[in-house]
Amino acid sequence: MGEENDTVYAWIDIQNGSSCNPAGGSLQPGQKFYWANPTGLVVTLTNCGGFCTEASYIVPAPPAGQTYGLKEATLLAAPTVWTFTENPNEWNAPGRPVITNPPWPSPLNADKEVA
Repeated sequence: MGEENDTVYAWIDIQNGSSCNPAGGSLQPGQKFYWANPTGLVVTLTNCGGFCTEASYIVPAPPAGQTYGLKEATLLAAPTVWTFTENPNEWNAPGRPVITNPPWPSPLNADKEVA
């Protein structure tokens, strides 16, 4: 019998919104994922309520010898937006903090048409 923890979950990098789990994993509506923090700082994510079950998350800095600090989150079954905010702001990609490869259909596509 396979165990539930055999599932590989996406890790979403707080600096660029991309999936960064070396083992793979993809975002799935209603499923958990992990915020991944590669910075040396604890980062608070807010305004996540449009796509996560919680509005904010405190994402730890990486433990000694690790690349990422991880914080578990759960994707809503029907997300409405993909943007969030950070404090301190560690986003290093163009534009505002946003998950860059969300599940389809995505409200992010509407953002692209307007921009």
